[in-house]
Amino acid sequence: MTYNILITSAGRRVSLVRSFRDALKELEISGKVFVLDCSDKISSRFVADGFFKAKRLSHPEYISDLLNICIRNSIKLIIPTIDTELLQLSQAKEEFEKNGITILVPSESAIRLFLSKKDTNIFFTENNIPCPKMYENHSLNLIDSNHFPLFIKPKNGSSSKNAFKVRNHKDLEFFCEYISEPIVEECLVGEEITIDVLIGKTGKVLYCVPRKRIEVRDGEVSKAITIFNNEIISYCKKICSLVDGIYGCINIQCFLDKDSKIKFFEVNPRFGGGFPLSLASGANFPKWILEIEHGKEIKDLDIDKPWKRDLIMLRFDEGIFVNKQDLN
Repeated sequence: MTYNILITSAGRRVSLVRSFRDALKELEISGKVFVLDCSDKISSRFVADGFFKAKRLSHPEYISDLLNICIRNSIKLIIPTIDTELLQLSQAKEEFEKNGITILVPSESAIRLFLSKKDTNIFFTENNIPCPKMYENHSLNLIDSNHFPLFIKPKNGSSSKNAFKVRNHKDLEFFCEYISEPIVEECLVGEEITIDVLIGKTGKVLYCVPRKRIEVRDGEVSKAITIFNNEIISYCKKICSLVDGIYGCINIQCFLDKDSKIKFFEVNPRFGGGFPLSLASGANFPKWILEIEHGKEIKDLDIDKPWKRDLIMLRFDEGIFVNKQDLN
């Protein structure tokens, strides 16, 4: 049976395409890796086995078109890559499953929780997960000058868009007007850590790799290093155990200050942009996901030991050059 994979909103996810293709080959599974995007000018289409141009996510026929593409092309697994598509795809999971297609997204309730930065902060607070102090609208006028700097971001933001450091009351007043549905938190300092987490169908954490951001460009990590921190890993296990319906790859973010105090601030229920570093360190999530989908029981992967620690990723720009007619 042909087992084809579709990566949606694929954009620049060249490494992710290659990793799933390599996994198919290693497991000797007959299949191809396709990509889908609303733009035809994306680099990933030129390393994939095929490309489909999609309507925009806001289009009422997006889901029905996606289902038709999957049925016509024997797609068995869909890998979403951006926050804005997760909710629609989670709501459509049952319809796709009736056609033998798995969408690698958590439950709708989990996605709603994690897409809301406010609800995520409340969830952390209620479950004794260390996180930044959040200031509700009614308390903003009570903020003393010694509380600054603060951090302001949209309630449902993504990729650090419209997220700003606030240095004084004048900044706070401006950005509260500028940003739609803002939330205000204490400004975290220290090292920013992203943890790539693989979760099995029973909700158990199978593997977990923390990586420290060294440099970020346009909201995506460009330089990073893998690290080991048992406390961070333990908290990630706790976070995942408290939320129903998580399966697949998610990334959790926290800050580690100079006194080794941890504060978690975000969960993204999808593959993170910096996942290639975890993959290079030994965390072969694509292979393990395919094994799970093919009925293999993935037992304890010894998450405290195997990946390469202190492995550094130094990303660089590389171009794909095509003739204009080749885009058609």
